[in-house]
Amino acid sequence: MLQIEERLVRKPDNNIFNQGIGGSDIAVILGLNKYRTPLDLWKERKGLKEPFQGNLSTRIGLALEPQNIAEYKDRTGNPVAMYESAVDGWYRRSPDGLVFKDNVPTIVYEGKTSFSFGANRMFGPESDGQDGVPESYQLQVQWYMAKPFGQTIVGECHVSALLTGPDHRLYTVHRNDELCRDMLQVAEHWWGAHIVGDIPPEAGAGDHADMVKRISTGNLFEVEEHPAIEEYQKAKADEADAKKRVKTHRNTLVKFIEKNESDGLHGDWGTIRYTPVESKRLNREMLVTELSKTMSKDGALALIERASKTAASSRFTTKFK
Repeated sequence: MLQIEERLVRKPDNNIFNQGIGGSDIAVILGLNKYRTPLDLWKERKGLKEPFQGNLSTRIGLALEPQNIAEYKDRTGNPVAMYESAVDGWYRRSPDGLVFKDNVPTIVYEGKTSFSFGANRMFGPESDGQDGVPESYQLQVQWYMAKPFGQTIVGECHVSALLTGPDHRLYTVHRNDELCRDMLQVAEHWWGAHIVGDIPPEAGAGDHADMVKRISTGNLFEVEEHPAIEEYQKAKADEADAKKRVKTHRNTLVKFIEKNESDGLHGDWGTIRYTPVESKRLNREMLVTELSKTMSKDGALALIERASKTAASSRFTTKFK
């Protein structure tokens, strides 16, 4: 059932989330989830294994969901309407919301919140478009668009990502008709063979490389080989090797500097400095506790600032002549 109303904090219904194949489950079946295997999913649906009940990261995401929606609405002007999780046989979807125009759903809204280390690198820059969205999330939103909402096929999803920084990024993922069709076929077969047929799947996923390849190819030109591609790959490999060597020699120099109880080194070749610096890190427990209460946008941002901890580290700088 669709309700056109501004959406507040959502409490997940575990009874619904443990039925059928949902948006995060399709990534498991296709082998794009590094935490769960198809066998794990089969055990969960058969009641042989306790399903995922959430963790600190999911609680942070749930608490910050109103803030994420507010950022999205500020940038797009789109109000987000509630979508109640729905199960249709083996197909289940639970997008965070929908955007309507003239009472017709036109955009799927999906919010992602992550304050974990490296979260702002997991998502690419907005300029990358949908390629900036991790593959497992692209599959998830393609799954949400795979079937019509009522009589309407929705052709795009807005992924609103609230990340470490704090930083907000917005991406548009367009419906891939071929991918949606193939995902539904694979999922229906998997459900029939393993859940209805009561046959446990292999721990690893099947060979779905061609399908995964289509996640974000979009308007890309297919080419078998190009001399610059091979040279680029070699250069990237050399770059990775060079970074390892730099790190090894840097650590040697740091130990030498610390042994001599100095702030660095100098000579006719230039200077090297190794000085302490301070950085801020989020106190997650405080964030979860406080943001579970409703608050304004300014209040939430102020709280994130108050929750930051100061951590000591050191900076290694060089200047060569």
